[in-house]
Amino acid sequence: MSKKLLCTFLFLFLLIFNCSWVAAAEPELQGETAALIDAKTGRLLYGKDAHKRMYPASTTKVLTALVALERANLSDVVTVGPNAINSGGTRIWLPEGEQLTLEELLFALMLNSANDAGVAIAEHVAGSVESFAQISNLAAKKLALWILTLPIPTACLKKIITVLPMILH
Repeated sequence: MSKKLLCTFLFLFLLIFNCSWVAAAEPELQGETAALIDAKTGRLLYGKDAHKRMYPASTTKVLTALVALERANLSDVVTVGPNAINSGGTRIWLPEGEQLTLEELLFALMLNSANDAGVAIAEHVAGSVESFAQISNLAAKKLALWILTLPIPTACLKKIITVLPMILH
């Protein structure tokens, strides 16, 4: 039997019998919440606790990385200051005075969720965490991320959001 004939037969079989067993299984996700949104219509295609209120730390760190990539070079050498070592939360325990490239700090920020790396990046890019927060807030508005009013680049804050408004607003 030719491939064309076989494909036609299978298509008609599935069409006629509307086999529900062909449908994809629900995805296995590690995250606590998720939302898959149709970009054109804004329709929720899939949601996992999409209305659950969460802290936006990871989103903040992604924005920190984006701003750093726009405003600095990966090969820049960054010296860790005293604010970074007192950042709290998840850290890689950078000592004051340590010198790393921006690329190394971005890896620490994104892979280890390192708050001390985020503070070091912010101070390198903008001179202070406060100045970096202002720059990040402008970037967030350009990206339509209404949830971010950042006091710091690591999101150790009390602001709670849900995944849906963050995407849909």
